[in-house]
This record gives sequence, structure tokens and C-alpha cells, in this order.
Amino acid sequence: GVLLGWGSAPGPPGGAAGGPPAAVAPGEGAPPPPMLIGVTLLTSMSEADLLEQGYSDGAEQRVEQLACLAEASGMNGVVCSAWETPMLRQRFGKDFKLVTPGIRMAGDEAGDQRRVVTPVQASSSGSDFLVIGRPITGAEDPLARVQQILIELDEK
Repeated sequence: GVLLGWGSAPGPPGGAAGGPPAAVAPGEGAPPPPMLIGVTLLTSMSEADLLEQGYSDGAEQRVEQLACLAEASGMNGVVCSAWETPMLRQRFGKDFKLVTPGIRMAGDEAGDQRRVVTPVQASSSGSDFLVIGRPITGAEDPLARVQQILIELDEK
């Protein structure tokens, strides 16, 4: 699905020992509670950045570790690059939500992002929600860009 909107994403809370995040069940007729989404590894980080910060494992292993922590903490999913979505989908199943930033249109500059994919690539790899910022806000005609993205996703 495609979601146009905004929100915030806290990181996994102080580890699994910190206890599950608070969530209140909706009352009759109330909207469902918000999803709690943890952040894994920024799409602006490369393997070299991880090594520089002292992590000897690669991006996929680091994302998997953080996703495990998020799941153990009671979160509903994680923010991750589409590069890791096939592994995470296989590991956690379809109910664990995968939110993917670092989306660029084919031919667009990556900018500060290192692990980028197109909307169709992200959707095809198993991402549930796509965070598409600069390709829309930086477009000459943002509405036309959104329509283009929706058409491409519909055709996949």
C-alpha cells in the first residue's frame, strides 16, 4: 500500500530489558492505536561508515540485530533500507511492518543517501510503507511526481 502522510519513529527503547512500549487497545469505534516503529540503520550510512564507527559486521547483520531488539521490545516493525527487506520479511513475517526511506526515482541523484532504491524496487522487495521525501519536495511539479510514483507502483 501507499501511505501519504507524516509521523515519527522512535528507536528501540533501551533494549528488551526496558520492557515493551505502552500501547492502548482502541475502544469501540476508535481508530486503531499507532504502530510503534523502531529505527535500524540510516539509509545515509554505508558499510564504510559502520566500520569507522567500530562495527565489524555489515549493514545487513546490524539491521537484523536492531530489528530483533525492536521485535523483542514489542514494536510493530522497523525503518530499514529496501536492501534488507527480503531478509527481514523472511525472518519476521508479514505482520512485522517495514518502513523504507532512501527512495529515489530512476536517474535521480542519491544526495546524502547511500543505500537507495526506486519506489518499485522497494515495494517489490517487501517494504510495507515507503518514505518518499526529496523526490517529491524537490520536483518541479510535486503533484505530478506523486502521480508518476503511484502509476509506477500500480503497474508493477
